[in-house]
Amino acid sequence: MTDTATDYRLLLTETLQKQIIILGPTISLTKARQVEGLQVTDDGRVNITVSDHKAVSIKLLEKFRELSPLLVKKTMKPLLHTILHPNQTQQPTVQTPPPQPTATPPMTTQPENQGSPAQNANDAGGGSQPEAKAADGSTNQGQSI
Repeated sequence: MTDTATDYRLLLTETLQKQIIILGPTISLTKARQVEGLQVTDDGRVNITVSDHKAVSIKLLEKFRELSPLLVKKTMKPLLHTILHPNQTQQPTVQTPPPQPTATPPMTTQPENQGSPAQNANDAGGGSQPEAKAADGSTNQGQSI
C-alpha cells in the first residue's frame, strides 16, 4: 500500500470514527457502507478497495453532507483539506482572535432594611393590620370596631 493510500485510509478512519461519536454508530456506519469502494468495520476502521482514494473520500463526504452540511463542514475539515490541498503535509492553523472583553454594567447596591422583617412588611403595606378588641373582649383582626 502506498503512503497516499495509507494516509487516506487513516484519514477516512479518523473521520468516520468522529462521525460515530457525533451521530452514533448506526447512522454513521450505514452511511459509510453505502459508499462503493469502502469496507467498514463495526468500530469504524476503513479499508479502501479501489485505486481512486480521492473519489471515494469525496463520496463519503457527500453521504454525510446529506445529513447535515454544517456538521460535515466542521467535523471533516482535515479530510476536506487533504482533498483540496493534497501536496501540503499539514493543515494550516487558523488564528482565532482572543475574545473581546465585554462591558459589564456597574453593580448597584440596595439599601439594607432596618428593623425586623415584620416591621419592614408593615412599612411596605404588606403586613397585617392591628387587632381591634370588641366590647365583649374578643379580637377581630383587620376590622375596626
